[in-house]
Amino acid sequence: MSDARAGEMLAPLELEVQELMERAEQAEAQERKDVLDIPAELTRREDRKAALQQARAVIEARAKELASAHQADYKAKQARRHHEDRQRPAFRAVV
Repeated sequence: MSDARAGEMLAPLELEVQELMERAEQAEAQERKDVLDIPAELTRREDRKAALQQARAVIEARAKELASAHQADYKAKQARRHHEDRQRPAFRAVV
């Protein structure tokens, strides 16, 4: 093989090596992105857990408020019915 021919073959090989190196760097960068960052994931999940607990507390508070409002309505209806029943004349069977 002549020096000129070796030079011709060297240029494409250098280009291929450069392309492979770029692909390897891209793969490494992608791997770094894919690797799980445990402290960050723990923080994210703890924040999410806290937000869900807070939302749940708000929902429970609203449910209690609604239940007490319904209970007050129910007691008012019972009192009104009791009062109405006392005002009605008693039914007497004719013998």
